[in-house]
Amino acid sequence: MRKNSCCWPGQFLILAIILFLLAACTPGGIKAQTAPEPQATGETKAPRDLPPTATPEPPPMFAGDPIPSGWPAYTNTELGYTLRYPSDWKVNEYGLTQLNKEVIFSSPEVKDFQSTLTVALDERSLEQIQQVYRENVTDAVRSETMFAGEPAIQYSYSWPHLEIYIQHAGKVYVVLTDETGSAEVRQSIGSFRFTK
Repeated sequence: MRKNSCCWPGQFLILAIILFLLAACTPGGIKAQTAPEPQATGETKAPRDLPPTATPEPPPMFAGDPIPSGWPAYTNTELGYTLRYPSDWKVNEYGLTQLNKEVIFSSPEVKDFQSTLTVALDERSLEQIQQVYRENVTDAVRSETMFAGEPAIQYSYSWPHLEIYIQHAGKVYVVLTDETGSAEVRQSIGSFRFTK
């Protein structure tokens, strides 16, 4: 459930300036990178709402933390991704029978069917997702980034909830968590890779 609050234009500007300064201070600075051309599908879609420049790596909160030895790898061959997770987490694949192909990763602290980290498909396009947020979600901060080598849209909130939408191989993936303060969650998200 999302909390409703007013999103002040000044707050968005301050966040944009902070993100720009962080990107400029990272090794390599800001590099121009163009988004890959969409594959021809015969459908007419609106242009991507992504910038002509983006950081070449995942956001700093997901990059650089080494994965502890002993963490198993979860690989979904059907959807073509892999990630590492702590060995005491549970992996719930019951959602693979659903349209969204949801996989839930849960730390020992959460109850059954609650999520520490979730990876799923979203049947909407990135444009449709962004439209829903523009029209209905006033308390999310939107940022553009690279995630697992692909342009992505990230929505964060004033509480520790994060949603990352990534378009890859004709599908839109969503990675979400309610535990952005957890180093293990950041390491798991940072280990996410597409395998096909």
